[in-house]
Amino acid sequence: MPKHPSPRPVPRLVAASAALALAATASVALAAPASADAPALSIEPDAWGNLFHAGDTVSFRYDTTAPTVAWRVVDGWGQVVDDGTEPADGALTPDVTERGWYRLEVTATGDEVADAATTFAILPDADAAASATGRFGAATHYGQSWDPASMQALTTGGFAQLRDEVYWSEVETQPGVYDWSRARAEFLDPAREQGIRPLLLAGYGNPLYDAGNGPVSPDAVAAYADYAAAMAAEFGDMSTGIEVWNEWDLGLGGNTNVSPENYVALLSAAAPAIKTVSPDLPVIGPAVANLNTDWLERTFQLGALDHLDGIVLHPYSYPVGADALDETLKRIDALVRRYNGGESKPLWITE
Repeated sequence: MPKHPSPRPVPRLVAASAALALAATASVALAAPASADAPALSIEPDAWGNLFHAGDTVSFRYDTTAPTVAWRVVDGWGQVVDDGTEPADGALTPDVTERGWYRLEVTATGDEVADAATTFAILPDADAAASATGRFGAATHYGQSWDPASMQALTTGGFAQLRDEVYWSEVETQPGVYDWSRARAEFLDPAREQGIRPLLLAGYGNPLYDAGNGPVSPDAVAAYADYAAAMAAEFGDMSTGIEVWNEWDLGLGGNTNVSPENYVALLSAAAPAIKTVSPDLPVIGPAVANLNTDWLERTFQLGALDHLDGIVLHPYSYPVGADALDETLKRIDALVRRYNGGESKPLWITE
């Protein structure tokens, strides 16, 4: 990830979902035989999620009806780092030791040929517990029913924080009554058991209020603040913070009330409600998309900084290179200081 552009410490939650995607796709790789006479071929992991640490023996199991297999390992730049041809004995141990992301490609050869491939990574040794109060974490979507088995990739990769959502419309289906049971059972209790702390997103609309749009009416704003406070009461002992909505400026969650004025009104109600039940829990926002600094500056003019412990940015920049991020963060930091008495606030990159 890019370094911070100034000497000031800037806590960030960075998206580290590559390992999770790898774990989700690397379980079993099946070949597509060219014909009915082609040999069967499948690759199965020896290590969970095909995630290895430096110093581990990289190994894979495979199954084929062919007498011979040829294989190669390609790195993230497309360079072949190891290859070979050998009798098919069901096991491969490529000589790959450098940290990084790789692709294993296998060809089974008989009267016909069949191909299969899978990906793997060699990770540095890392103390996941050390990151629980640090700067790095993983953006996940267990709230959208990701398989919680992939959570093991976090601790394997050295991450003890995740950013996820517990949707308002799910937990409050009767006014003022909150049910956290699914989120607890599916991912938040398992996270606690593994020593992983969540940064929780409080969103999006709820059909009980303002027809599910972004809350702007007094009743809807108050109900959202109550939901955010209930989230803090339920999970404040394990959470690293609560993010007030996500990309309000882009209308995420079916929101059409995208003005800075509407967001600051919501934040001004939610932040004090959260602090009342969990005074030390960071409240962060506004999760600006595309670093729309005109929109962001307007929230500062309206007093958003009075309610925020950290400024959330989503600096998607493609096709501009990531090197441009340093200058962007300097610009955002200067904007914060302009409206905050010359003082910086932490910048959180949560996507």
